Amino acid sequence: EAKQTALWVQRAGADAIVANGGNKTTRHITIPTPDSPPTPLLSLAQELKQTVDIPIVAIGKIYRPEEAAGIIEEGNADYVAMARALIADPEFPNKSKSANFDQIRLCVHCMEDCLQKGAKGFGRCCTVNPFAGSEWTWQIKPAASKKKVLVIGGGPAGIQSAVIAAQRGHDTELWEGTNVLGGQAKLAHIAPYKEEMSDGLQFIVRSIENSDVRIKTNRFGSEENILDYNADVVIVATGLLPRTLPLPGIEKEMVISSRKLYMTQPNVGAHVVILGGGDIGCETADWLARPDRSISIIEMMPEVLNKMKKIPKQRLLERLAEKKVVIFTDTTPLFIADDHVLAKQGDENITLAADTVITATNADPNQALADALKNKVGQVEVVGDAIELGNIGSALRSATEVALKI
Repeated sequence: EAKQTALWVQRAGADAIVANGGNKTTRHITIPTPDSPPTPLLSLAQELKQTVDIPIVAIGKIYRPEEAAGIIEEGNADYVAMARALIADPEFPNKSKSANFDQIRLCVHCMEDCLQKGAKGFGRCCTVNPFAGSEWTWQIKPAASKKKVLVIGGGPAGIQSAVIAAQRGHDTELWEGTNVLGGQAKLAHIAPYKEEMSDGLQFIVRSIENSDVRIKTNRFGSEENILDYNADVVIVATGLLPRTLPLPGIEKEMVISSRKLYMTQPNVGAHVVILGGGDIGCETADWLARPDRSISIIEMMPEVLNKMKKIPKQRLLERLAEKKVVIFTDTTPLFIADDHVLAKQGDENITLAADTVITATNADPNQALADALKNKVGQVEVVGDAIELGNIGSALRSATEVALKI
């Protein structure tokens, strides 16, 4: 049918055909999701290429230079078109042409900030490119007066603010309390189909390694040593503090936070209860699910994944259903016993067998340092999750906004 249509289109005088597929009920085909392999629509281009004589344009999750070049070199299409890849890095073609491949900011196909209404206050933008949608208002220009800038925290927000500050000519130093840059973003690639998130973090880390920022790892920022440093501006990027649920039994050894779970990857039991049905809770269930393990998610709100965009949400819920993960919404956990969790849904008590309980609830902005420095430093700015819980995109945008106004 598509081949016949292509022949009609050619006969009607079309200059080229874009090989796309899918419809409103299969939007994950039209806009390939994180769980899609690269180039999922390439077979359509190949078929059409053999059917008509006019140029065929291949599209769909083509985001690496070698993939694009291979498609054309192997004769599978005449052209390659990109959308999200060019939002992530508008200079993709120029960087590819000059073989600066490691300088390309790759799309991570997260479907977080570029779909539906995008991000709050910005509209459609990009998780990995903070300038997307703000190119005319956010421009990196030399600072009117050069300042001594100290950034506390080496996660995405801290790195971004330090890099932009240095590019504007400020004398910039970043302190990170651990021995590795990246913050919580170091864990973002572990859940299923999130592997590409590591590309985003690698680009961020390379950006500071190639900058004029002085990086001090294993350097904890206390009020005392920050004041001794005598900076004109301190940018606080201290992230989040884990929130402890006021729940009887929360102190038991069988209970572990999602963050610690990803960091240490301990053995997990055969009966897992996850407290919290947001992105982290549901992605953790997707990660841990297997045929010999029961997994239940307890969510107090009427629905899970209430912040995730429709297309990835649909795909994740389908996977959870296939893996027989049981989801309880409008449900309140009451206490954690040695071998079960008691919860309440409406008027009914629910007992869930448990040998591992994972807390995947919201954390709180860590603003203690910023509060301690107020009125003691000429200028204190807070960026990233230390302002408000968000994603990598919101962290990068808040950092960029702050660094551009110093």
